[in-house]
Amino acid sequence: MIIERTFYSLKCDGCGRELEDDAEEYAWTDDKKATEDVAVGGEWMCIRGKHFCPDCHHYDDNDNLVLGDGTIIKQDEEDWI
Repeated sequence: MIIERTFYSLKCDGCGRELEDDAEEYAWTDDKKATEDVAVGGEWMCIRGKHFCPDCHHYDDNDNLVLGDGTIIKQDEEDWI
């Protein structure tokens, strides 16, 4: 019997990379929260409701978060997550 199911993955808001490129065994789940938990646990970041893969964010010398588009989120900003 074939049944239809909905599964979730994440796509980087910076470059379009998909989570299964990094975490294939966890990428397809029917739980949105579990998908996000796997991503964040695997070096992805959820920032202001957007998701960024490891290639699209880094920290500068002052521990500010720098996104792939050049946006800088200062470490003392409380609303960055």
